[in-house]
Amino acid sequence: MEDMDEILRHYGVGESFIISAIQVKKNYEKMCAKAIEGRDLTQNEVDIMLFLCHNEQIDTSAGIARYRCLSKSQVCKSVDALTRDGYLFVRQDKKDRRYQHLQLSERGFEIIGEIEKCRREFLDKMREGISEEELENFLNVLRKIRKNVTSS
Repeated sequence: MEDMDEILRHYGVGESFIISAIQVKKNYEKMCAKAIEGRDLTQNEVDIMLFLCHNEQIDTSAGIARYRCLSKSQVCKSVDALTRDGYLFVRQDKKDRRYQHLQLSERGFEIIGEIEKCRREFLDKMREGISEEELENFLNVLRKIRKNVTSS
């Protein structure tokens, strides 16, 4: 870690943030890989199931693509695999047949339970030594950064 801190000193805040975010994401994906070891699931499929578990009101492929910053084709491919393997149910919208709503199946909730345990451990480790005030300040800065880079 000390080596990375030394390397990041040569970068500005923006580059340091991006490099750090990539490192956190890679470690998060390693944690997920351990939780699903032996199962034929991709990281996108895990991310989609986690998203559905935590965002029941956004249950369409288009919504997932938008909020997870994935292409619609990536989501479609993953949803097809998750449905085929029994992790998801797809139901037609009653008012507008163009929309399909996605819902985790019992099998999907079982695997999410295992992933959630590892996810909570990862998030707890990530927060070690950081006060609530520091976290709140960090979240405020993240909101501002996101607003700056997404507004046009």
